[in-house]
Amino acid sequence: MADSDLAALERCVAAFYSGSQEHMAQADAALAPAREHPRPWELLQAMAARGASTPAVLYCTTLVDTWVQRRWRWASAEEHAACKGTLAPLVVGAAAAQLGKEAEIRAAKLEGVLVRLLRHDWPDGWPDFVPSLLGAALPPAAVLSMIAAFADGAAHSGDDESLKLGFEIATSLAEEAPSFAASLAASSASLAPSSASASLTTALHEARSASVSAC
Repeated sequence: MADSDLAALERCVAAFYSGSQEHMAQADAALAPAREHPRPWELLQAMAARGASTPAVLYCTTLVDTWVQRRWRWASAEEHAACKGTLAPLVVGAAAAQLGKEAEIRAAKLEGVLVRLLRHDWPDGWPDFVPSLLGAALPPAAVLSMIAAFADGAAHSGDDESLKLGFEIATSLAEEAPSFAASLAASSASLAPSSASASLTTALHEARSASVSAC
């Protein structure tokens, strides 16, 4: 998509969220092609690359999330790979560069889509996820933020599968890199208190202990 088209899309999103009723209706109609885009992760990547506004990035992230919810089951392996290959670096970049409230909101939204993708595809369909996470050289706090997204989602939705997935990823991280798991366990004290985050903290400590014992 040309930069002029991306700029127009960004203006439409701004009008949709902050314009008059008339402008909102016009913007909604103008956004129809974006909602029907067959590869919305490409829109998201383009918006992020051009430093688009937070509302525009969040809107495109929502398009990806909707695509995953509605079309993942029927999508091709190539589309699966393209979506994951685009989203994962964006999540890593957002986690590494959280500066300010808007950046935190963008990172949290991206992490929510990552959770959904991992629930669909990890570990069998995405065996290199944990190694790539370790290879990204993120600080423990950033990785912990991603893992905590599972706990937070589980706490809000009562979804035990999300929490279980968080435990499994924590265990996999501990097996791949025990010293990094130790840093995660130490950083977990910064998690906001909740039953889910407390359970995840326990899982990190247990995963680290099990990994160290196995060495």
